[in-house]
Amino acid sequence: MKGRIVSRSGLLPVAALAALLALGATGCIVEGDGPFDGGRDAPYLADLEVNWTLLGSDSPSRCADYGIDRWIILASGPEEREVELSCVGDDWTSANDFFGLPEGTYEVAVTGVDRFDRAVVDTDLRTPLVDNGRTLVIDIDLLEEDFLP
Repeated sequence: MKGRIVSRSGLLPVAALAALLALGATGCIVEGDGPFDGGRDAPYLADLEVNWTLLGSDSPSRCADYGIDRWIILASGPEEREVELSCVGDDWTSANDFFGLPEGTYEVAVTGVDRFDRAVVDTDLRTPLVDNGRTLVIDIDLLEEDFLP
């Protein structure tokens, strides 16, 4: 990941966060068992929200400055989901589009795409996602080095 993670909230205390991040770095998947549909085992579900800025700003004027037409946000892991948002007309957040994901390690990618479907800027990160009753909120600031040639 080249972009800078500005903050993460909704997680466990710092020591637990460090342990979970270490698991994510090794590619381990965190799973849980629980009763579901008459006692069948199923993974616990957790919520993820991704917010981003571009060089410290979420101003729609940045879209024209850098030729970004829309954002594609992808969360891939035990389940894959993608959301596409207008750079000018939408808030720069996944909001609740990634709610109810099975626990595990996820690759989260934020990509700014021009009107010709070419990626202009992107970054990605790996993060563990666990059901602790809170939404995991990740704030990312896309930096100059995240721009593609």
